[in-house]
Amino acid sequence: MLAYISSLLLRTLPAIDYDNEHYTYDSEAEEQNPAQSAANPAPQPVPPGKELLPKTAEEFAAAAFNRKPN
Repeated sequence: MLAYISSLLLRTLPAIDYDNEHYTYDSEAEEQNPAQSAANPAPQPVPPGKELLPKTAEEFAAAAFNRKPN
């Protein structure tokens, strides 16, 4: 099993080297983008016929218990 995993790893090393040589990554941009996107998520439209999720866990539990089965 260990030999198989090692062979898989050795097969991926050329691809990793290629990515490292041909693509550059800006560490500052990577650190800022996830934080900014997490702080300001894009609003998701609710499709017609669907209701918004409750804002609190208690409201969600109450809605789940009061739901009629299909």
